[in-house]
Amino acid sequence: MFKDKNYSGSHTWLTEGYYDHSLSNFENKISSIKLNTGYYAIAYTEKDPKLPSGGFILDQSESDLSVLNVNLNDDIERLYILEEGVTPDGVAARTFSEPDYSGFSQILKKDTYYHSSGGHYDTSFKSLYLESGYQITLYENSISNSPCITYTENISNLHQPDGFENEFRIENTGTPIPDDWIAKCYTQENYQGHMMVLPEGEFNFQGFFNAFNNKIKSIELREDYQVALYADQNFNGTPEIITESQPSLGDLNSKVSSVKVNMNPDGNNCYIAQIEINVDGVSTTINLEDNDYWLSELVDSGTVRSITSVKVQEGYTAHLFINPKLPGHGSSYLHTSSSGVSIDYCGDYKFISISKTSNKHIPDDTVAMIYHEHASGYEGWFFNYPEGNYSKSLEYYEVSSCCCSHRIRDGYAFKAYSDLSYAGSCRTYEGTASGVGSEHFKSCQVQKK
Repeated sequence: MFKDKNYSGSHTWLTEGYYDHSLSNFENKISSIKLNTGYYAIAYTEKDPKLPSGGFILDQSESDLSVLNVNLNDDIERLYILEEGVTPDGVAARTFSEPDYSGFSQILKKDTYYHSSGGHYDTSFKSLYLESGYQITLYENSISNSPCITYTENISNLHQPDGFENEFRIENTGTPIPDDWIAKCYTQENYQGHMMVLPEGEFNFQGFFNAFNNKIKSIELREDYQVALYADQNFNGTPEIITESQPSLGDLNSKVSSVKVNMNPDGNNCYIAQIEINVDGVSTTINLEDNDYWLSELVDSGTVRSITSVKVQEGYTAHLFINPKLPGHGSSYLHTSSSGVSIDYCGDYKFISISKTSNKHIPDDTVAMIYHEHASGYEGWFFNYPEGNYSKSLEYYEVSSCCCSHRIRDGYAFKAYSDLSYAGSCRTYEGTASGVGSEHFKSCQVQKK
């Protein structure tokens, strides 16, 4: 091993074995390595690795070691020299930075791997080997709550976007997934092959899900739910609706590109809306019908109540209000998706309305509706204003802090000022616009033009 690139500079020789504290003055100073025929190395970038996990494979026959990868150059703390064909005890998987088992490679043991694992584990990879008896489950977002994909054999191409980082678990084959699944989609008939686990929601088979595009052949479905199967992405065309598990999709085998997973309206336990309420630190799930509800009436006991998440079926709207004087102005939260969403400022909401209209409790004299949620268009946290001037909180006429989308009645203008008392720079909004940016303001005027 050499301190400089291209096999130059100070160097030393190593024999077969594991070098934990004997790299001496070569620790964090190795820039190139030359391996004798029939041997490979495992490099570790931490002083006390959880062997064998986290080791990066160095093989002269697979890659040029005259210039080490940027993740290893001058960063190797420990080295393991082995004869080709010999695998350290406990290795469960080998990941690769490129498809077809190429590029930067790392070995991992049975364990759970988070984004927060730091630089010792590469959580971004595009192909992988699995040792016999192991499976790997990749999560779209966090392990705690997100769709996931379980692979039980080698994958030459995960079809994941560049830079996508996985949170994942490597477990013994057959380890069950958590009980909160709604739909399991398989690449083979009779619930075999690779498995994708989906909660309620809408899913395009691209990005994280791309490996399942036109690959699904069977689906397990939880009771009282349904899946709408689309042959095209973006939910185009007429869907095929299934309301129970299907060991074979028949004519739709390997022809599904997007799906919608939601409650079966004809099921025994269906709901129109579902909310989670935190009562004195304890979470409770409550199903709601098309109606109005006061938070204080939804639970019989407890002193501290707050709504932490809400979801509604397609075609319905959940509207949460701070103002107890309804219909009223001020701050409220509008949600129309069947996917659950966490609620900010949850301690303030006192009233929730479930209906098929989004303006059931919006006063007739409302002139301007200012939305905070940039990505979701006309839903999320918003303020509604009648004609007037607003420079500070006055009862429930709170002043919004930013405008990402807006709806202004014809003939009126909404003037937003960067400072209190209608001072500073001013921006005027008229008409209707979604995703206009994130313009912050401290006072505003709602006036006729």
